[in-house]
Amino acid sequence: MPVSYDFDWSGIVNTRYAIPNPKLHIRSVRQRIYQGFCWEADYQALFRRFIAHEAEILAVWRDAPLVEEKRRKKAVDYLEDFFKRISDRGRRERIVRGCREIPRE
Repeated sequence: MPVSYDFDWSGIVNTRYAIPNPKLHIRSVRQRIYQGFCWEADYQALFRRFIAHEAEILAVWRDAPLVEEKRRKKAVDYLEDFFKRISDRGRRERIVRGCREIPRE
């Protein structure tokens, strides 16, 4: 499912002007917080799918010719941290526990 997103406000891009939404109670856009809904989903399968494509995802940033080297390195470091987190069972469970309840109408 395609998702439009303003990536210059994301942690991976980390622009100087990006500030987190005060409602999230985080200090930086690079601070990770799961904002998804609590779905009846196989999150472990989802994490495995990300891990299976780690090399390709990292290559997108490592090989980005229009991004200066310093920014590429920071983006790759940020992504590598993500992959470390989802490779650890305890950390994966903490991510999922942060889900938001689905609003009932």
